[in-house]
Amino acid sequence: MRICAFILTFFCFIFTNAQVNEFTESELRTKADSEMADYIEGMHESDSLKLRQKTYDSFSLLIKKFPKSENLSFYLYTKGCLADKIEEAKGCFKEVIQINSWSYYVIQSYIKLSWIAVKNKDFELALQYLNNIEKMEQPSFHCGVELETYQSQLKNIRQECEKGLKTNTATNSR
Repeated sequence: MRICAFILTFFCFIFTNAQVNEFTESELRTKADSEMADYIEGMHESDSLKLRQKTYDSFSLLIKKFPKSENLSFYLYTKGCLADKIEEAKGCFKEVIQINSWSYYVIQSYIKLSWIAVKNKDFELALQYLNNIEKMEQPSFHCGVELETYQSQLKNIRQECEKGLKTNTATNSR
């Protein structure tokens, strides 16, 4: 009788634990980073959309499983960059901005939102995002190339806004 109870307990333990497939944050992050590397490497291959979706799903899972993570800004920003739908990307970038007072990903989210606004020909909104960036502390860079890239991004967006606003003003005055 003891043997039957032991065997029954043993199998119940094995079957219930076999169904639990929990990963730690570091395990999921390693998997997501690996998938991102695969996506970047195979970006121009025919199955790149599958790689992108797989990476997107991994970052979505990280956000879902670890909503209080200190890396949440990174996860949200990356998910926004990988999102197929503009509205979803905008939501991710806006959430990054809401949960942080300052970080690299907040500035990058504002830059992405600015480009989206320019694409949608909402130049005043893009300028608002740029003005928010200018009010923030400028990030520190490790080399001059990073600084030049950052400054040229802001300059290019501002030029597109000014050009768009001039076009809209000329069209409206006719």
